[in-house]
Order: sequence, then C-alpha cells, then structure tokens
Amino acid sequence: MRNSTNDFLDNRAPLFVISVIEGLGIIILNTVLLVVSCKIKKEIRNQLHIFYTFLGVSDLLNGSLLLVTSFTYFYKDFSLFHKYKFCFSIAVLAQTQMFITGYLLLLLTFVKFFSIITPLKCLKYVTREMAIRLSFGVWIFTSGLVIIPSLLWVQNQVYTLGQECDLYDVFGDKFGQFITLRKSAMGIFIFSLIILNSKIVMTIIKHNKRVGVLKGKLDTSTYKPDTKGVLRSKMDTSSSVEKLDRMFNMSVLEPGISGGQTTKMETFSFVDEPGTSHKKVETNNTENLSLQKRKISKSQVIIMSELESQTSEKRRIIKDPDQKSKTTTKQRLIGTLTYNFLKSKNFKAYLTVLMHVGFHLLSGIPSFVFLSNGQLLSYYTSSRSIRFVCALCRYFVSLIDPVLILLRTPVFRTTLKTLCSKCIQRQPKYY
Repeated sequence: MRNSTNDFLDNRAPLFVISVIEGLGIIILNTVLLVVSCKIKKEIRNQLHIFYTFLGVSDLLNGSLLLVTSFTYFYKDFSLFHKYKFCFSIAVLAQTQMFITGYLLLLLTFVKFFSIITPLKCLKYVTREMAIRLSFGVWIFTSGLVIIPSLLWVQNQVYTLGQECDLYDVFGDKFGQFITLRKSAMGIFIFSLIILNSKIVMTIIKHNKRVGVLKGKLDTSTYKPDTKGVLRSKMDTSSSVEKLDRMFNMSVLEPGISGGQTTKMETFSFVDEPGTSHKKVETNNTENLSLQKRKISKSQVIIMSELESQTSEKRRIIKDPDQKSKTTTKQRLIGTLTYNFLKSKNFKAYLTVLMHVGFHLLSGIPSFVFLSNGQLLSYYTSSRSIRFVCALCRYFVSLIDPVLILLRTPVFRTTLKTLCSKCIQRQPKYY
C-alpha cells in the first residue's frame, strides 16, 4: 500500500491533470459569476453583491495562480521555473490570495453579524460605497500582512538551481517563520469566526424564545397588547359623538311670545338590540329665555335622526365589537409577533456565508494536520507532491464559492436564468 502511494506521488501526471481541471473550473465559474454580477441592474445591487463580486475576483486570481503552480509542479526542469524572483512572486502571491479569500469571508461574516444584531444601523452605515472601501481595505491589509514579512525574510536567501519552484524551497530556513505567520493569521480568523457566530446564534435563540412566549400568550388569550392608541381612538370617537350631541340637541323655540314659555325638544337614541334604535322625545319647560326664535325644518329633523343613528352604531361597535374583528386583530398580532427569523431572507443570506466559511475551513484541514503533527511535518517538508495535494485542497474552496453564490443568492440566480434563456433563444434552429 505504501509503495503504491509513493508511486502515485512520484508520478506527477495525474495530479497535474487534476490541478489543471480544477484551475480551469475555478476560472470558468468565477468568470460566469463576474459576468452575472455585471448584468445585475444597478438599482437592485446591494452591499452583499459587492462583497460577492470581490470574492469572485479573488477566487478568479486563485484559479489563475493554481494553473501556474501546476505547470511549475509538472515541468519542474523548465528554466523559467528556476529563477528566484519568478518563483518567489508566484509562491507568495498564491499564499496571499488564499489569505485574501479567507479574510473577505470574515468580512462577510462581520457584515451579517452587524445586520442581524443592529439591522437599522447596518442599513445606515454599510452602504455600497462603504462595502467597496471595506473590501479594498481587507485586500490591502492582507497583502501587506503576507508580502512585507516575506520580503524581509528572503533578503539574503540563497536559491540553488536544484531546488523546485515551491514555497518551501523559496523560503528555505525561513519557512518556519512563514508557517508561524500562517498559523497566527488562521488563529485570528478562526477566533473571530467563533465569537461572531456565537453572538449571532445567541441573538437568534433569544429572539425566537421571546417570540415563542408571545405566541403562547396569544394562543391562550393571555396576551395584552399595548392599547394606548386604541383607548385614545375610543376617547376621540366618544368626544366627537358628544360634540355631535351638543350640536344637534339644541334648543328649538316654537313661534310664540318672546320672553314667554318655550319648549325645548331634545332628541336622543338608545340601543336595545344590535342594529335597532328608537327615538325618544322629551319636552322641558324653561322660563324667561331671551334666545331668538328658531324654526326647524323637516329636512333638518331627518339629518339629525340619521346622525343619531350613525353615532349610536359607533357606540355599539366600540362597546361590543363583533367576533370577526376580534379574530382579525388577533391573527394580525400573531403574524406580527411570531415572525420566524429562521425563514427570513436575512437568515438565508447568513447561512450562505456560513457555508462559505465552513468549506474554507474544511479545505485547510489537510495542511493543518500535516503542519500540527511533528511526525507528519517531515513528510510535508520532504515531499513536493504532498504539499501540492494540500494546496489543491485549499484551492477547492474557490471552486465552491461561485456555485454557492449563483445557486443560493436570489438576484444572482434570477439573473443567471435570464441570461441562459436569452442565450437559448438566440441559437438558430436547424430543421
């Protein structure tokens, strides 16, 4: 078994073919992603689309560097691949791009954390311009974090012609320092992910727990919503009804002698049963009134009676609303207070980012196993094929990222379907 494994590692052709296929797949898929991103209408682009566009550019560069690394692995005796500056540039840029991809995913996680914890502030501060600035900032910071120490470490490095164009041979005795830098950067990456995702999960659980309590109270009819607005509206309605009463229940003086006995007609309605009303007329004698004499016409009496019936109906609704309105209000409260965050678009977007991060961590497991184990580290440093296989695993995340974005992001998925349908329609039909 060991001899067959050694034969496979010594024969570089299979790994070269696999790496070329993987590199071409990364380039093609991320090119499709960038084309779809450009076709998205400007008015519907949001911050997440900008982050995904930068991630697509980073993955596209990863695919290009993987192709170059594949040729340096297979054509190891080619003269160009023994020039130190060329090999140093390829090796360091390949590592830098992997760091940029990881920290762009960390930035995406932080933005989703911000949008879940404080959604209104996220809409206010994380604009499209801010998304572009943050992405460029991550790009510049990560590049400086990897390139500047690498330039300082290899100033006096001696590179022999027998060495391969590989990261281990480029750094030589400084390789341990570069591995320490990689472990530190990955430690910051993983620690930040744990903190952010723990806070997000706690917020989601707390929100759903509060919503579940409110739903239980609504189901058992023990929930008492804030009725300040309702009471105020009832008071306003009552006051308007009283104003109408004072307006239309005025003193009406029959034609007679001024200053003599007059008659005041007061009309009001009362409710016996829903939908029925009766009028009651009382006459009160008043003495020595100095008001002017007025006549009330028949049309005014009809208007007064109609207004009285309307106000009585309003009073009846306020006192005894029907069961249908109660049910509708309760359903509205249930729909508002039992909002399930797990089914929201925000959570689906966060889940997509979490899948990106998960695949990124899984792709780095082979390298972590070899570098963290003292016995396996000797195999890692002595075999170029083992290092190349670990690199292929790390690059695999750049193949998955565009697939997740195109399939799980609604705008990208819809735009891709539209472009595909247009391409199919443009094809000439041969009969």
